[in-house]
Amino acid sequence: MKEIRKDIDFFKTIAILSVILYHLFDLLKSNMLSSVTSFDGGFLGVDVFLLVSGFLICGSIVSKLNTNSFSLLEFYTRRVTRIYQPLLVFCAIILFIGYFILFPDAYKETGREVVNAVIATANFRFANSSGYFDLESLDKILLHTWYIAITIQFYLVCPIILVSLKKVFKSHFNLSILLLTALLLVTAFLCNKHGKGYLLTQCRIYEMFLGASIYLYKDCLLDFTKKLKLSQPIMHYVGVVLLIVSIFTVRINNNIWQVYTSFFTLASTAIVIIANYQKSLFNKKLFTIPGQMSYSLYLWHWPILVVAIKFGLSQSFIPLFVTSLIITAISVFSYTFIERKKYKKSVLLVVFVLCAIPNFVIKDNSYLKKFTFKNEVSLLGDSYDLEIYKSIDNYFIYKIPRKNEQINTFVIGDSHSGQYHNFFYYDYEKPIYYATIGGTMAYGSFFTDLEGKKGQIFFKLYSSMLEEMNDNSRVVLSNNWYFQYENQFLPLLNKNDTKDNLNEFITHLLSDLDSQIKKYEKLNFYIIGQNVYQPQSIKTCTAVDLSKTFLKNFIDLNKCYTFKNLIGEDVELINKALQDFANSKSNVHFIDRNDAIIADKKEKTFLSVDKDKRPIYLDKHHYTISGSKLVGRYVMNQIDKNN
Repeated sequence: MKEIRKDIDFFKTIAILSVILYHLFDLLKSNMLSSVTSFDGGFLGVDVFLLVSGFLICGSIVSKLNTNSFSLLEFYTRRVTRIYQPLLVFCAIILFIGYFILFPDAYKETGREVVNAVIATANFRFANSSGYFDLESLDKILLHTWYIAITIQFYLVCPIILVSLKKVFKSHFNLSILLLTALLLVTAFLCNKHGKGYLLTQCRIYEMFLGASIYLYKDCLLDFTKKLKLSQPIMHYVGVVLLIVSIFTVRINNNIWQVYTSFFTLASTAIVIIANYQKSLFNKKLFTIPGQMSYSLYLWHWPILVVAIKFGLSQSFIPLFVTSLIITAISVFSYTFIERKKYKKSVLLVVFVLCAIPNFVIKDNSYLKKFTFKNEVSLLGDSYDLEIYKSIDNYFIYKIPRKNEQINTFVIGDSHSGQYHNFFYYDYEKPIYYATIGGTMAYGSFFTDLEGKKGQIFFKLYSSMLEEMNDNSRVVLSNNWYFQYENQFLPLLNKNDTKDNLNEFITHLLSDLDSQIKKYEKLNFYIIGQNVYQPQSIKTCTAVDLSKTFLKNFIDLNKCYTFKNLIGEDVELINKALQDFANSKSNVHFIDRNDAIIADKKEKTFLSVDKDKRPIYLDKHHYTISGSKLVGRYVMNQIDKNN
């Protein structure tokens, strides 16, 4: 008779609630709707699931191997029914509802995600995109299926590995699994390059084989704890406390996950499994039911939270309570009528085909497509016939002439220079030299050395143009300064995001700027300040003219039209430093481009749409064509006033 482990069901309850709370508050925080950090370790709930799955699956297989009753076909049939029946129905419903409420690009992405979820490759797809902890995730309805993909992969290889090792090593079978687990752990460390292995099978599957090893050695481990005079109740409750402590204390820095991040959680889970204490106060139905239906809860909670955020979910009690009820009700229905029922294979095959079709049929077609604003990409592309003034290794300084006027303006920077090209090409009346090298900010020796070849090219183009410009010419420096801090300075120097490190970054930045500016006192330098970051939820709801859709009855459009800065005080700190630097130099001027889109200075809110309700932002920090014209006109008006 199959052993019922209520203690494991309770642990799964903790795990699923941790994951849901983590996702809830991370989504709220990413959209400036919450500052709660208590559940930042909730992602560790997945580690509990991985270890428990390995323990239970190994137990199921090994017990039958020992009685020569194991059937590979029977195992796969049972697992496919258990996993795919709810998954396929879930994917079909997501595709249907998504047609009406997802933006075109998001719906196209969802079609691809469905296929990857069904063929169990979702984890690799998401690992090669923005990853898991970079929650630009409101358009990734199936992001959470990465875990299901790893589980399916494990189910495919685990029985084959166990059967093979059982035949080869026989009496040393247990030891062979333990050595395999150790090998997989080493592999995880080797494959987790730059902390990007969170979603990768090769970095996570060791946890499932660790569960298998614990099953094989559980009796030995329990005997060992008895020799240490550790009772089962004490071990059980200590394990529970340690798990909860890990969830509330373990954190990741700079979105960089390390293999050892999960060790504390895995140890606490192992303790409870080894203790096997079935008289716990937590083994009552109230505590174990969520764990029993954890798969359905896991499947449905993420898309419901994503949609709830789109429709105005806040940290207030009533919206959170209603959302919780919806998640619970749908999950209970899924668990009762889909997960626990057995349907004909022909029905599942039809649903499978329906889920596979979107990858070939869906382009960007959805209900909202016809209401989407067109041609709003502002970054420099091939559609502009720009005259090349000079180049180094395919990086260019362009020349935009106006009749026979002499050019006395040079604009340079990263993509935050490039985003103004439409404005400069079509709308700005004066001639300019214009350069943009993405992800680069090499105005002096420090960042030139830090950024390698691109930095060296940037500095050569910059310094050579300073030599050529006539006296009283204007040099405009337009960068995403914060991006350089977050994506260059911190990772390349292996630093964490702290106030001290931001100040160190600013010190190096100002030193680099000063190194060239002080050489050219007869040139006028204009430093464009750091812009505010827009939340992803605002971007998605301004990309479409929702006032013409049925969604206007469910979404407060006024909340789409203004936003609060996503990166908080860091913008103010950077801009104040740049402003103070400019004030200390007679030939340097600072321009705060955020003044062009300020909505309420007191409330520190900013406009997300122009007067025609067209979006200002393309993503969280680049402007659309409309936005680049609005901000570009403001910036150049400020510069022209000084001349």
